[in-house]
Amino acid sequence: MDHLPGPAGGRQERPSRRLIAGIVLIALGLLYALPLLIDPPGAFLRDWRIANAQLVGRGVSLMPVLLGYLGALLIRDHVAGANPARAGWAILQIAGGVLLVAGTLALIHAALLARAPTGVVYLNPAIPDPDTQRRQAIACPVEPDRLEARGWVQQEVYLRSIEIARCGHGGGLIGAAVLAGADALLGADLGLPAALLLMMAGVMITVTARLAQHRATVLDILVD
Repeated sequence: MDHLPGPAGGRQERPSRRLIAGIVLIALGLLYALPLLIDPPGAFLRDWRIANAQLVGRGVSLMPVLLGYLGALLIRDHVAGANPARAGWAILQIAGGVLLVAGTLALIHAALLARAPTGVVYLNPAIPDPDTQRRQAIACPVEPDRLEARGWVQQEVYLRSIEIARCGHGGGLIGAAVLAGADALLGADLGLPAALLLMMAGVMITVTARLAQHRATVLDILVD
């Protein structure tokens, strides 16, 4: 008996990894957008927003747009075809977008740090050394009632970079990490220039890859 080949020369068609990744990114973007659209949000959405505000700070409002754009880019690339050149340029655009976001978050964080913001932290009076007491202080605790029950006291202080991030301000933990890495590698007070360079690199990579991908698409059309 003759064996009839399946579709595409006997291989079962499977969803492209780019298509699946694009759908997942758009779904995440919608999940980021829900707390902004639903008022008041439920407990899960509220906790989700707080956790992500700690991660990306003020950038949490931009996440739906960013994730939606990256997801649409991958889906469009899948629909356009499996040309390896197009796929490579799409990946470069995503990499450039990641650098741009990291640089932007670091810039937001550096701008807020330059204003020397103050806020309330919880201190443990049982620690005798003031420096140790300050290092172990907790900013924006999830359950402040428990700390107060244990005798911790509130005090208004100049907030450190990590404390700003944990309170969901500035560029969040990502912005704080980029600044800390720049200071460690390049020296103190060079976080702001490093953030600007990171943003410029992200823009250049994204725009160059976008133009190259468009050129590859035009060449494909002319060749066909």
